[in-house]
Amino acid sequence: MNINKNHPNTVNLNQLITNIPVRRKIVDQNDRDKFEWNQWQSATKAVNNIEAAPKEKHVRNLILGTFRLEGSRLFWSMMIRVNIGSHPVASWKFCYIIHRLLRDGHKHVIQDSIVLAIYFDQLSQFWVSLSHRLFKYPTNLDE
Repeated sequence: MNINKNHPNTVNLNQLITNIPVRRKIVDQNDRDKFEWNQWQSATKAVNNIEAAPKEKHVRNLILGTFRLEGSRLFWSMMIRVNIGSHPVASWKFCYIIHRLLRDGHKHVIQDSIVLAIYFDQLSQFWVSLSHRLFKYPTNLDE
C-alpha cells in the first residue's frame, strides 16, 4: 500500500526535501560515490519489512553520515526511493531510524526534519486509518 493512493491531499516528499539546504559537499567524485553507496546500503538494510530490529551498524553509519555532510539531506533523498508506507514493519523501522537521527545525529538534522513534519503527520494518519479498517475491535466486550 502506498500513502499517495489513499490520500488525495498528499504531501510530495520530493518537494519538501528540496527545501533542505546542502551544507557540505564531498569534493572527490570517487569518495562521494562510495560514501553515497554506503549510505544507501545502510538505509535499505535498516528500513525493510523484515521483522527484526535494524542492525546497530547500519543505524550508526546513517548517524555518522549526518555528521559528515552536516545535515540529513542525503538521508531524506534516499528515503524518497524507499517505499516507507508499504509495510507496517518498514514504517516502524523508519520511525525508529528518525528517532535515532534526531537524538544522536548532527544538530542540523532537527532543523532539516522540521520541514518534513507534515509528512510525518500524513504517515501517521495513514496508518491510523488503515489500522481502524484492518482491526475491528468489538464494541461490547461483555458479550
